[in-house]
Order: sequence, then C-alpha cells, then structure tokens
Amino acid sequence: MVVEVPLAQAGMEMEITFKSNGEGYMKMTSEGERTNGSFTYTLNGTRLTMTSEGEPLSFPISIVGDNMTFELKKEFTGEDYDMALHFVRK
Repeated sequence: MVVEVPLAQAGMEMEITFKSNGEGYMKMTSEGERTNGSFTYTLNGTRLTMTSEGEPLSFPISIVGDNMTFELKKEFTGEDYDMALHFVRK
C-alpha cells in the first residue's frame, strides 16, 4: 500500500540542506514544534545514507532535475506502509 499525504496537509514542514562536503542540516516543524539537527551523508548510486548522533538511516532516492524523492517504509498501527517524501531544490 502506498500512502501519499503532502507534508503541509499533515501539519508538517521539512527543509534539508546538503553541503558538498558530506554534511547536512535539517529543519522540521510538526504540529507547531520545530526540530533542527545536523547529519553527515553519503550517496552511493541511488542509495542515500544519513547519519545523525551515530545512527545511520539508509534508503533509496531518485533525483530528476530539481526534484528528489526519498522512498521509505513507515509502520503505523502494526502495518508497514511505503512512503515517499518529495523535495524540490531551492
């Protein structure tokens, strides 16, 4: 099952900055609460690995022009759902 809900519709905003030196920064707002954090990243083909506080998170991505899509699975109420997060380069 694929679930597609725009982040704004879910009351969320997310901005991710990738620097050319393998470092990055994320800002996220959810239900009025803001979270900021830094990470390191590697890109191996179409697999992106982001590491924050020693915890790596790896998933497939696709980049077409200025559009990037993260593909991941998320568990809700005991079931796994395929999710896609779409980002546009600023």
